[in-house]
Amino acid sequence: MIQALVDYKKRFLDLEIGWPGSVNDTRLFRLSSLSRTYEAALEPLRTTPLNTGDDVVEQVPAFILGDSAYQNVRHFVTTYINEECNYDPSIRHLNQRLSGARYIVENAFALLRARFQLFEKPLRCAAEDMRYTVHLIASIFVLHNFLIEVHDQQEGMLGDAIERQLELARNEEELECRYSQNGRNAQDHGGDDENEGINNNGAQVLGEDTRNILLRHMRWLDVNN
Repeated sequence: MIQALVDYKKRFLDLEIGWPGSVNDTRLFRLSSLSRTYEAALEPLRTTPLNTGDDVVEQVPAFILGDSAYQNVRHFVTTYINEECNYDPSIRHLNQRLSGARYIVENAFALLRARFQLFEKPLRCAAEDMRYTVHLIASIFVLHNFLIEVHDQQEGMLGDAIERQLELARNEEELECRYSQNGRNAQDHGGDDENEGINNNGAQVLGEDTRNILLRHMRWLDVNN
């Protein structure tokens, strides 16, 4: 399993490498070093205030954007699951914006896979070689960032390969989101919260508040446009 934080230039800013595939996304995030540092890093940042009503302006906390396989906290906002989009046009419009912003993450991974075909198949290695394999994978991400920084032109020549990787990524994400939603339903019926979620219920309410600010802004836009 690989967890990565990607910026708007398709650079990888944080990596978590070497976890077994049996670890789901939310548990991997909770166990990662990023989960222990990102809130303190984002809390002081100030974003552009948004109109959420006539003569009403609200400040949106800086946040990481993730897919619906995760759960919301104050500084980690996720896309909605498909079922939520069916009941409210404003939720659907907001989800389109959030999903569009996340497209750059899919594109970054697609570019990485197209450039370095090492990721075309699962990597197999002996247990004693795991540390070497982790370093090898990390070095590929570093090289990817370097090529971004020097404005490498290879991306334009990899169009078809990138599109194939994007299609694969979308299929994988759909399966992961279904699995995650099933896990959440199990948690709602008494599952172990050590295996699901990023934080406790109080933190999740804060996450909903952050996304609800965006939703109020979207509803204001829908009414005034």
